[in-house]
Amino acid sequence: MESSEFAIINRFTFNKSDFQAVKNYEVLYTTKRFVSNVPGIRYFFAVYPNGDKEEHRGQTWIFLCLELPSDMKVDAEIKLTVASANFTTFLKQRYDKSIGWGRFICTKAALLDPTQNFFAADNLTFHVTGRFKVDLPPKIAYPISLQWKIKESDLAALKDSKNGSLKSKKFIVSLNPYVYFFFTIFPNGYTDERRGKAYIFSYTSIGTEAIIKFSIDSANYAYILQYLFEQNLGRGTFPCSTEDLFKPENKFIVDGEMIVKAVGTLFVTKDREPTVMALEKGIVQKGYHRGRNFTIVVEDKSIKVHKHVLKAASPVFIAMFDSGMKETVEKFMVITDFEYEVVHAAMKLLYSASVPTTFNFEQMLSLLQFADKYAIELIKNLVQDYLITKISSTNVCSLTLFTKTIVLANRLQQKCIDFIIMRLKARQPVHGLETLDKDIMVKILMELNTHSL
Repeated sequence: MESSEFAIINRFTFNKSDFQAVKNYEVLYTTKRFVSNVPGIRYFFAVYPNGDKEEHRGQTWIFLCLELPSDMKVDAEIKLTVASANFTTFLKQRYDKSIGWGRFICTKAALLDPTQNFFAADNLTFHVTGRFKVDLPPKIAYPISLQWKIKESDLAALKDSKNGSLKSKKFIVSLNPYVYFFFTIFPNGYTDERRGKAYIFSYTSIGTEAIIKFSIDSANYAYILQYLFEQNLGRGTFPCSTEDLFKPENKFIVDGEMIVKAVGTLFVTKDREPTVMALEKGIVQKGYHRGRNFTIVVEDKSIKVHKHVLKAASPVFIAMFDSGMKETVEKFMVITDFEYEVVHAAMKLLYSASVPTTFNFEQMLSLLQFADKYAIELIKNLVQDYLITKISSTNVCSLTLFTKTIVLANRLQQKCIDFIIMRLKARQPVHGLETLDKDIMVKILMELNTHSL
């Protein structure tokens, strides 16, 4: 399981009147924020001015709350400071589910005592610094950015229907055609109990965890859904009544259509996509076994190879063997940053053998990263050729970012840019376009302008 760390620098403010109005165990919440670029993890603070339970009555407590997808774990180390009161407290906790952990600040009387200086100009401001260490689960994260345009006439036709619905096209969001996403809308409810209300539902493949922000921007409406789809059932939101849906002043429908957007991430357990890759002419012929004089150790497993095969495949290995490094003397090297299946597949390709397993998309990217790190051009070109054939509107931005930040794969990156330009010129959607960095977008715009001349 991989881990990533993300720094947190934030602050949030409460008004004194908010605290004075709280009774019994009422709670004040801050805005929910996502943890950097880890889709699906949100954090917020809950403040109980008068305690969260009976034994804490009269005490003020603050809780750091995290919302996590299933199978994800987070180590939080947070420092909370109220500068005006010269107050600091620390919270260090491991989160393995959506929950809050808290700290005692002071008594409620002390909090509101003007001599304690918790409030400055009637505002209490907490400064937050620290880090989140995220254990990423064995899942693949697929970012999505979709929109569905619905004609007003189609909605109006179902205004008085019983359980009538409209369905969007099915968006395929990975190289695996079984990972999909689509919308439905029920303008007049989907049961007798829910008649007179408009509902929007999302559907995705079973076993997928979705963290999606639905929005209808014209109506200033947004809803965040976090849900594990364990059955073939939809999950969604109720933006308004049927009557309000068609009122022009509410702006759900503008210029004859309603636009529903979905931005977020689908977490999918590592699926395996059938993949057969082979180098018909690797470094040596298939079945060449005798005299293997070097060992690569990955995850406590050994892979026997020939030194001269590695040297013929990679200038990195030439430099290593000619330098007299410890590995060359001891005749083995340990690789810790790639999984065994990826390294083993790379070695088999060098021996003109096909990859004997089925790889998922993430492993294909890892194989490209391995070939890039060790400058094995035979494998690098092979994987680039394969991925180029799999470029789609839902993975092109992820592939582009991968070639920009992880590996040097100019040919794959250019094919991705060409694909984006082609889609934009045809006025077709490119999902996740907003995730691309400034340099890539400038390159796309420059080439788009050139193509337009």
